Amino acid sequence: MKLFEHLHVQYSGDADNIKTECIWCGSDSLSADVEPPHQFQCWKCKQTGNAISYLRKWYENLPALTVQQAKLLCTLKKGIKPLTVRDVGIRFFDDHYWFPVYNQKNHLMAVHRYATDNNIWYSSPKPVSLTVLGLQNLSKSDTVWVCEGHPTTFVSYLRWPKQVLIF
Repeated sequence: MKLFEHLHVQYSGDADNIKTECIWCGSDSLSADVEPPHQFQCWKCKQTGNAISYLRKWYENLPALTVQQAKLLCTLKKGIKPLTVRDVGIRFFDDHYWFPVYNQKNHLMAVHRYATDNNIWYSSPKPVSLTVLGLQNLSKSDTVWVCEGHPTTFVSYLRWPKQVLIF
């Protein structure tokens, strides 16, 4: 399943179903459908959901970014302040930075991964083909600044935190 691969979640299975550790109870009883909408169920704690609900719980379980991790990201991406990195909700796990993407209702819809070893941002698998970062910050009367790429988002966020969109 592309989402599990993107999140570096270990799993096993066949062409129809996969099994992995349940992030709610810790058992190895979570099974998921390979085909969309990727429904899952834990046979021990009975938690059910889809790829988006799994993604949200996975991100919620990530540890908060430390000051040292924020400063390291700021040295890799010039013009970014550690406070900005914290404010946008970036986390660090498994040697990657994880950048949350929210919809207009402020619900987590995707998590992009930044690999420091090759300086590449990887977009997470998502239910739609277009991701707009910053959509949750818009009001009907706002001026919108459209940015290209994740580094530009950080710099723009410093100046216009409620008016930045990324395609």
